[in-house]
Amino acid sequence: MVTIRQQKIPLIVQAYKLKNYFPDSKYFIRNDELIWKGYLQPSELSLKYLIKIVYRRGKHPDVYVLNPKPLVLAERKTELEHVYDTKKQHICIYY
Repeated sequence: MVTIRQQKIPLIVQAYKLKNYFPDSKYFIRNDELIWKGYLQPSELSLKYLIKIVYRRGKHPDVYVLNPKPLVLAERKTELEHVYDTKKQHICIYY
């Protein structure tokens, strides 16, 4: 049986790729953690959102909406849907 070795992509390479896709974004790396902030716009009709991603090696990334705050709730809703924490706007990026 053939074993496939997983390659760890250095955080600086990941940061560079994000910066390449989003030139106005900012990032910093400390220890085994990459923190990235940048604006995303889901569609041309959407607002721009300031997003913060915190990635720790070996863990799933944490994604937060920093602006606009608070996010607009859907009609007749009291909490954001599909989030880990409504108050912190810690969103789930998985379906």
